[in-house]
Amino acid sequence: KTYIENGEAITTPKFAQAFRNLTFEGHAGPVALDDCGDIDNTMVLLYTSVETNKYRVLLSYDTRINKTTPVANNPTFIWMNHKLPNDFPGQGPHVLLIAVFTLTGAVVLLLLIALLVLRKYKKEYELRQKKWSHIPPENIFPLETNETNQISLKIDDDKRRDTIQRLRQCKYDKKRVILKDFKHNDGNFTEKQKIELNKLLQIDYYNLTKFYGTVKLDTMIYGVIEYCERGSLREVLNDTISYPDGTFMDWEFKISVLYDIAKGMSYLHSSKTEVHGRLKSTNCVVDSRMVVKITDFGCNSILPPKKDLWTAPEHLRQANISQKGDVYSYGIIAQEIILRRETFYTLSCRDQDEKIFRVENAYGVKPFRPDLFLETAEEKELEVYLLVKNCWEEDPEKRPDFKKIESTLAKIFWY
Repeated sequence: KTYIENGEAITTPKFAQAFRNLTFEGHAGPVALDDCGDIDNTMVLLYTSVETNKYRVLLSYDTRINKTTPVANNPTFIWMNHKLPNDFPGQGPHVLLIAVFTLTGAVVLLLLIALLVLRKYKKEYELRQKKWSHIPPENIFPLETNETNQISLKIDDDKRRDTIQRLRQCKYDKKRVILKDFKHNDGNFTEKQKIELNKLLQIDYYNLTKFYGTVKLDTMIYGVIEYCERGSLREVLNDTISYPDGTFMDWEFKISVLYDIAKGMSYLHSSKTEVHGRLKSTNCVVDSRMVVKITDFGCNSILPPKKDLWTAPEHLRQANISQKGDVYSYGIIAQEIILRRETFYTLSCRDQDEKIFRVENAYGVKPFRPDLFLETAEEKELEVYLLVKNCWEEDPEKRPDFKKIESTLAKIFWY
């Protein structure tokens, strides 16, 4: 302002010089600038008075003369002993107390973790040692005289073989059960077999038969399994008199059967058992309400799977079990249901051994598979036919999983 009044040109040095050794009235009071252009002011340190619960000035500091001046002679501090705290924390008893509490907390935490681990181990140990393999023989009762004590499950349609498997029926816990023969086993199960059998005990699903345990009768070991009144699915398919095509075995019912099996397998694959290994139409049973349930799953270390018409080609070549192998088996069962024909029905071959050989050794462009007559399928049936063909793809990775099969059939079943 002075330069302007004097008519002088304003330059940067002059402008900076104007803010040296200057005093003017600011918003909060007088403002003083020293010869360097820095603001000189007075700062104060406030404290809260215990008596009035208000701020009071404890010290003032003048930056012009670099001097600190006490203001309150007898301040009422809230600090211990009315003294300022040290700039650095001390090593007094409170530090030791913190260390003790920290160490105690760590020990308690470790003990808690150890307790949880021990509890889990104990639970698993008790689970493994559970007396499922020792159902007392006196708890297994014969059927009444007016009840049948055997059920026949036809496992081969080949008239030259005509193999019939006899399964004993008994009563356990007031329920009719099937006794499954655990061949070549004296009841001294290995640890692996115990774990495998125990997994079966944990399965409880609508489309899977219930496994109750094992029992020793005489010198034989049996698995105690839920009984289904109508026998195997293969028996139902064979019985055209009791289950005629126009009523019991119409298209809607066939979809229902396929859906039941898919639901059971989807649950089984997501359980700890993980894989069936012997899925076939003779291991699908039908209860009194025409609900299809899967049986004879698991126990693969006790009852290893054998080569048959339901076995996936990769497992014919190298004995094994897998979820994708189960999907292939499902595809073979589906063809039985849709056509209501013998297992692996094809016009080009009737011999069972030859069929198995051709599936195992078919590495060509078109692997050997049963007939499905896709060209004669109705429009509403076409999606199911294509799903079945996908199930028996030569490459296991190209086969759908049971979640996919279940969801596809659910859409068809409910719509």
